[in-house]
Amino acid sequence: MPEKTSLSEAIFTVSEVVSARKCRKLVYVAERDGFQPAPPDVITEEQTFHDVRTCSHHPKRHPRWAMSLWRRLHSFIPDYQGLRAVNIDDRFSFERFESGQSCRWHKDPQRVLRSGERSWLSMVVFLNHNFEGGAVQFLETSVRPQLGMALFYPHHLPHEDKLVLGGSKFVLRSRVIYEDPAGTTDVTLPLE
Repeated sequence: MPEKTSLSEAIFTVSEVVSARKCRKLVYVAERDGFQPAPPDVITEEQTFHDVRTCSHHPKRHPRWAMSLWRRLHSFIPDYQGLRAVNIDDRFSFERFESGQSCRWHKDPQRVLRSGERSWLSMVVFLNHNFEGGAVQFLETSVRPQLGMALFYPHHLPHEDKLVLGGSKFVLRSRVIYEDPAGTTDVTLPLE
């Protein structure tokens, strides 16, 4: 049964979001389809850098996965400053961090949809746990990946994926989409 754990005011995890069997299947699908060097879609203090992220990724658009995850997670996801959480973004990225790979300190980019909806929280689902290192480090806390667990945090929080010391770390990334029901809130993320 999924369970929410708050790690700080803005960072939380939900356990048992994806079963061990489904995690293995997702890793298999991503490896079968192939990985490529990850794009530099992260924000650092000055600009976007190509050398911040050394992992590989496999992008995949999948509305059915987004809907399934939303049904499982919506009761755990908070609204934010007048914004209402409405879905999981259907643009996913499988990422593989092999031994010696990491993602240095950065902030995640916000996605704005044509409808005016936009993302506010990043979501990372850990698809395995048989590796060494690879914790996600924030300024105030560190998160050790657990099989099938989802991690949520606001895009604008600086964080890093620590160096993987052995084995390979697999994650599935996406975003939580929010709407402004009143149409009055400026929801552009701060860059600081």
